[in-house]
Amino acid sequence: MRTSIGATLLLCLVCNVAEAQSPPRMFAGVAAGIATLAADARSEITSSGADVSLYKPENGPALNIFVGSHFHEYLTVQGNYVWNRNDVTLTSVRATDSGPSFYDAPRASSQHAFIGDLLVYFRERRSRRRLLSPLTRSCEWPSASTCRWAATGARGTASVKA
Repeated sequence: MRTSIGATLLLCLVCNVAEAQSPPRMFAGVAAGIATLAADARSEITSSGADVSLYKPENGPALNIFVGSHFHEYLTVQGNYVWNRNDVTLTSVRATDSGPSFYDAPRASSQHAFIGDLLVYFRERRSRRRLLSPLTRSCEWPSASTCRWAATGARGTASVKA
Protein backbone atom coordinates (compact mmCIF):
# COMPACT_ATOMS: atom_id res chain seq x y z
CA MET A 1 0.00 0.00 0.00
CA ARG A 2 2.85 2.38 0.86
CA THR A 3 4.49 1.65 -2.49
CA SER A 4 1.30 2.52 -4.39
CA ILE A 5 0.87 5.80 -2.51
CA GLY A 6 4.55 6.67 -2.97
CA ALA A 7 4.38 5.84 -6.69
CA THR A 8 1.26 7.97 -7.11
CA LEU A 9 2.87 10.95 -5.37
CA LEU A 10 6.03 10.54 -7.43
CA LEU A 11 4.00 10.47 -10.66
CA CYS A 12 2.12 13.61 -9.61
CA LEU A 13 5.37 15.46 -8.93
CA VAL A 14 7.19 14.24 -12.04
CA CYS A 15 4.25 14.61 -14.40
CA ASN A 16 3.30 18.18 -13.51
CA VAL A 17 3.35 19.58 -17.05
CA ALA A 18 4.66 23.13 -17.31
CA GLU A 19 3.16 25.52 -19.84
CA ALA A 20 6.48 25.78 -21.70
CA GLN A 21 6.65 22.01 -22.34
CA SER A 22 5.66 20.65 -25.71
CA PRO A 23 2.45 18.60 -26.05
CA PRO A 24 2.66 14.79 -25.74
CA ARG A 25 4.48 13.12 -28.65
CA MET A 26 2.82 10.08 -30.22
CA PHE A 27 4.66 7.08 -31.62
CA ALA A 28 3.70 3.83 -33.32
CA GLY A 29 5.50 0.82 -34.70
CA VAL A 30 5.46 -2.81 -35.71
CA ALA A 31 7.86 -5.56 -34.67
CA ALA A 32 7.89 -9.01 -36.26
CA GLY A 33 9.80 -12.04 -35.10
CA ILE A 34 9.79 -15.72 -34.29
CA ALA A 35 7.64 -17.18 -31.51
CA THR A 36 9.22 -20.05 -29.63
CA LEU A 37 7.26 -22.20 -27.17
CA ALA A 38 8.81 -24.65 -24.72
CA ALA A 39 8.27 -28.37 -25.25
CA ASP A 40 7.01 -30.52 -22.41
CA ALA A 41 6.57 -34.17 -21.53
CA ARG A 42 5.09 -36.22 -18.74
CA SER A 43 5.19 -39.86 -17.83
CA GLU A 44 3.35 -41.87 -15.22
CA ILE A 45 4.07 -45.45 -14.30
CA THR A 46 1.56 -47.35 -12.21
CA SER A 47 0.95 -51.00 -11.35
CA SER A 48 -1.61 -51.21 -14.18
CA GLY A 49 0.60 -49.72 -16.94
CA ALA A 50 2.55 -46.73 -18.20
CA ASP A 51 1.46 -43.44 -19.82
CA VAL A 52 3.68 -41.02 -21.73
CA SER A 53 2.51 -37.67 -23.16
CA LEU A 54 4.59 -35.29 -25.26
CA TYR A 55 3.97 -31.71 -26.41
CA LYS A 56 6.25 -30.64 -29.27
CA PRO A 57 5.85 -27.07 -30.60
CA GLU A 58 7.48 -25.65 -33.72
CA ASN A 59 8.73 -22.08 -34.14
CA GLY A 60 6.20 -19.75 -35.74
CA PRO A 61 5.60 -16.12 -36.68
CA ALA A 62 5.04 -13.37 -34.09
CA LEU A 63 3.76 -9.82 -34.53
CA ASN A 64 3.69 -6.87 -32.11
CA ILE A 65 1.84 -3.67 -33.08
CA PHE A 66 2.29 -0.82 -30.62
CA VAL A 67 1.21 2.79 -30.22
CA GLY A 68 1.94 5.19 -27.41
CA SER A 69 2.57 8.69 -26.19
CA HIS A 70 5.44 10.35 -24.36
CA PHE A 71 3.49 12.48 -21.86
CA HIS A 72 6.60 13.78 -20.14
CA GLU A 73 10.37 13.33 -20.33
CA TYR A 74 10.00 10.55 -17.76
CA LEU A 75 6.56 9.06 -18.48
CA THR A 76 5.27 7.04 -21.46
CA VAL A 77 1.99 5.20 -21.96
CA GLN A 78 1.97 2.40 -24.54
CA GLY A 79 -0.59 -0.07 -25.88
CA ASN A 80 0.33 -3.31 -27.68
CA TYR A 81 -1.44 -5.95 -29.71
CA VAL A 82 0.60 -9.17 -29.77
CA TRP A 83 -0.14 -12.22 -31.95
CA ASN A 84 1.74 -15.45 -32.51
CA ARG A 85 1.07 -18.81 -34.17
CA ASN A 86 2.78 -22.14 -33.62
CA ASP A 87 2.23 -25.63 -34.97
CA VAL A 88 2.25 -28.20 -32.17
CA THR A 89 2.11 -31.99 -32.05
CA LEU A 90 0.52 -33.83 -29.15
CA THR A 91 1.65 -37.43 -28.74
CA SER A 92 0.42 -39.93 -26.19
CA VAL A 93 1.32 -43.56 -25.59
CA ARG A 94 -0.37 -45.87 -23.10
CA ALA A 95 0.81 -49.38 -22.30
CA THR A 96 -1.52 -51.56 -20.23
CA ASP A 97 -2.20 -55.23 -19.67
CA SER A 98 -4.89 -55.07 -22.37
CA GLY A 99 -2.38 -53.79 -24.94
CA PRO A 100 -0.76 -50.59 -26.14
CA SER A 101 -2.54 -47.55 -27.58
CA PHE A 102 -1.25 -44.25 -28.94
CA TYR A 103 -2.06 -41.13 -30.92
CA ASP A 104 -0.11 -38.42 -32.70
CA ALA A 105 -2.20 -35.23 -33.19
CA PRO A 106 -0.85 -32.14 -34.96
CA ARG A 107 -2.57 -28.83 -34.12
CA ALA A 108 -2.18 -25.13 -34.80
CA SER A 109 -2.02 -22.84 -31.76
CA SER A 110 -2.57 -19.08 -31.86
CA GLN A 111 -2.38 -16.48 -29.08
CA HIS A 112 -3.66 -12.89 -29.09
CA ALA A 113 -3.06 -10.30 -26.34
CA PHE A 114 -3.85 -6.63 -25.80
CA ILE A 115 -1.36 -5.11 -23.35
CA GLY A 116 -1.22 -1.67 -21.74
CA ASP A 117 2.04 -0.33 -20.27
CA LEU A 118 2.85 2.64 -18.07
CA LEU A 119 6.59 3.27 -18.41
CA VAL A 120 8.45 5.48 -15.93
CA TYR A 121 12.06 6.41 -16.80
CA PHE A 122 14.99 7.68 -14.71
CA ARG A 123 16.53 9.74 -17.54
CA GLU A 124 15.37 12.13 -20.25
CA ARG A 125 14.21 10.88 -23.66
CA ARG A 126 17.33 12.10 -25.45
CA SER A 127 19.61 10.06 -23.16
CA ARG A 128 21.17 6.97 -24.76
CA ARG A 129 20.74 5.01 -21.53
CA ARG A 130 17.13 5.27 -20.43
CA LEU A 131 16.57 3.04 -17.43
CA LEU A 132 13.04 1.86 -16.69
CA SER A 133 11.91 2.11 -13.11
CA PRO A 134 10.40 -0.78 -11.17
CA LEU A 135 7.16 1.24 -11.28
CA THR A 136 6.49 -0.05 -14.81
CA ARG A 137 3.09 -1.75 -14.84
CA SER A 138 1.37 -3.88 -17.45
CA CYS A 139 -2.11 -5.27 -17.76
CA GLU A 140 -3.11 -7.71 -20.47
CA TRP A 141 -6.14 -9.47 -21.88
CA PRO A 142 -4.88 -12.69 -23.50
CA SER A 143 -6.81 -15.20 -25.53
CA ALA A 144 -5.65 -18.44 -27.08
CA SER A 145 -7.11 -20.91 -29.54
CA THR A 146 -6.12 -24.21 -31.09
CA CYS A 147 -7.21 -25.85 -34.32
CA ARG A 148 -7.27 -29.63 -34.48
CA TRP A 149 -5.84 -31.31 -37.55
CA ALA A 150 -6.42 -34.94 -38.46
CA ALA A 151 -4.51 -37.39 -36.30
CA THR A 152 -1.57 -38.83 -38.20
CA GLY A 153 -1.58 -42.09 -36.30
CA ALA A 154 -3.77 -43.86 -33.79
CA ARG A 155 -4.07 -47.36 -32.50
CA GLY A 156 -6.11 -48.85 -29.72
CA THR A 157 -8.53 -46.83 -27.60
CA ALA A 158 -6.55 -43.63 -27.00
CA SER A 159 -8.60 -40.52 -27.70
CA VAL A 160 -7.59 -37.00 -28.69
CA LYS A 161 -9.27 -34.38 -26.48
CA ALA A 162 -9.95 -30.85 -27.74
